Amino acid sequence: MAQTDFFGSMEPARQTKSKLPDTPNVTDSQGRKQGAWSKRYDNGNYRYQATFVDNKPVGMLTRYHENGKKSVQIDYRADGKGYARLYDDTEKL
Repeated sequence: MAQTDFFGSMEPARQTKSKLPDTPNVTDSQGRKQGAWSKRYDNGNYRYQATFVDNKPVGMLTRYHENGKKSVQIDYRADGKGYARLYDDTEKL
């Protein structure tokens, strides 16, 4: 059985040579996430920060607890595999 990535996709993340946008939270003409993305909780703390290429996360993706502490860090490698570190709400590994 295949594993899915953090967002439920069956395809591994891949790196391409496309130019990433300089502004955050940009989608291309096909609606795919490109470049730096982030979302915030209502209290202003980050929910997540990541970089996407063709809707797939690349590099480091970090999710946060509502209190601002890290909850998950996933390092997406060039082969599409993601290696994760999970943290409790006090940021203890």
